[in-house]
Amino acid sequence: MPSWSALRAHNASTKLANATFLVVGGTAGIGRATALKLAAMNASVAVAGRNAAAGSTIIAEMQKLNPDGKHEFLPIDMTLLADVRRFAKEFAAAHSSLRGLVISAGFMTMAGRTETVEGIDQKLAVHYYSRQLLFKKLMPMLEATAASGQEARLMSIFASCLGNTVNFDDLDLKHTYSLKTAADAASGYNDLAVDALSKQHPTVPAIHIRPGMVGTGLMDSFPFYLRLPAKAIISVVGTSPEDCAEAMVYALTAPEYNKGWWLLNEKADILKPNTKYHNDETRDKVWAHTEQLIG
Repeated sequence: MPSWSALRAHNASTKLANATFLVVGGTAGIGRATALKLAAMNASVAVAGRNAAAGSTIIAEMQKLNPDGKHEFLPIDMTLLADVRRFAKEFAAAHSSLRGLVISAGFMTMAGRTETVEGIDQKLAVHYYSRQLLFKKLMPMLEATAASGQEARLMSIFASCLGNTVNFDDLDLKHTYSLKTAADAASGYNDLAVDALSKQHPTVPAIHIRPGMVGTGLMDSFPFYLRLPAKAIISVVGTSPEDCAEAMVYALTAPEYNKGWWLLNEKADILKPNTKYHNDETRDKVWAHTEQLIG
């Protein structure tokens, strides 16, 4: 990884005029900071999420940073595959190009398995299945950008290289769900997914990056006895969404990530997967399950 000064210098010197980025989960936290950074680099940015009021606020901020860009808020509910399909269809119809697709949507809860009307746990829907469906549906736009000679990338911001188990008998965790198994599955599956996507779509680099400890609003949903200690720890050892976004944007634009699939940490360091859980057999089984579920 470059030094922070070199990373910031790269971002400061990179201009993204005439490039369109979509940031899902872009109304708060890391996604919001990433969207603002992209706008400051002259990109046009579409922000998708559920909070229309927060969406209006960030659009106004991006317009100040880049008055020449086309910035917009688009509603999406990542807990529902049906709404992801609706969103993807409308986005593709309304936009002629897409250089980067970033998904940082989060769903923080201490509750157990909570199924949507589609029979999928809400956390797994937001953190994994809906992400892969949106990547799949908008991949033709990214491939068209790459075919035109421009760079195109997709990025899942979650928890790279932190999953350490795969249960082939219960991949959707209907019978073995816990907070730990859900976190392990979403982390490991995202690792395997960027590998699988890169194999299927070699012209579009695929990145799974973890942001580290960042002070965002997700902790506000914790019980007070967990929320206060968590915020205290992050205030000491964590980083701000703005600093985190520097690494996210670097990974989206730096030349060293312009081919293949990548697992990165919060400093954009390249991580090596644990081959016990990340291998061709596991990738293929998890991806077959994913494609069957998302349709």
